[in-house]
Amino acid sequence: MPTPLAATTRPPVFDDGGGLAEDLVCRGCGYNLRGLTVEQACPECAAPVEQSVRGDLLRFCDPAWVARLGRGIWWIMGGEIAQLVLGFGLAIWLTAAMVPGPGGTPPTGGAIFGLRHAIGSGLAMLVAIATAYGAWLFTTRDPADAEREPLLSTRRVARIGLMAKVIAAPAGTLGQSVQGAVIGTATVSLGPLIGGVVAAVGLGLVVAVGYITGLVHMRRLVKRVPRPVVARQLKVVAWGFALSQSAALLSGIILAFALPGLLAAAGTGAMPPTRALL
Repeated sequence: MPTPLAATTRPPVFDDGGGLAEDLVCRGCGYNLRGLTVEQACPECAAPVEQSVRGDLLRFCDPAWVARLGRGIWWIMGGEIAQLVLGFGLAIWLTAAMVPGPGGTPPTGGAIFGLRHAIGSGLAMLVAIATAYGAWLFTTRDPADAEREPLLSTRRVARIGLMAKVIAAPAGTLGQSVQGAVIGTATVSLGPLIGGVVAAVGLGLVVAVGYITGLVHMRRLVKRVPRPVVARQLKVVAWGFALSQSAALLSGIILAFALPGLLAAAGTGAMPPTRALL
């Protein structure tokens, strides 16, 4: 199977006629360039052979693919910044609905809290979609890896895990709504609550695996950037991605535990002892 030149540290081997005397993949489509000279172009995608001979540094890869990576980075950065701002802003906004007003007036609570929670959940969903779109672009397969990428590659696992974030946002909102509805009934059943927790943990694990493999994928791309400034920028994105997702996960856990009490406080008063235990 042909391999990229970057897999070795030696220069490529040429025959007496100037053609490649070993298997070498095209950086544009994965075609085997054996027998071609550096002056020629790939017969499949017309990418210069010289581009593939130079190795797999990003600046020598398919320009369209590199451009997709760049757009993905911008979408991810924008989504993560928006998520941080939205997370803190939403926490303050929701808390304000439960705090007494000026002069000791009762908190708005109730419907106002529910409305604000719905608006915040909708905005969080939009941010999740934007970030997932960026992750989809950023995990686009290198055209040169078309024939040699394993089925469960880091890139594929990262893409699946990061796409699960789009499912996690509405699933979390639905789970909180069901939890609130169950808590508000006269008879509380542990089944829906336990099922919701198990589903949330399972989906969270899938997303967590996506985060980890996404960072591994990003680290491998960093090694293919010869400019230290760009490499540092990618590392900043990687750490920012990890920190923002950790903050979002922590906020979600806190809200999940606090929501039943907030809903009870916003309703008719203190919860009966059997409900308060949940």
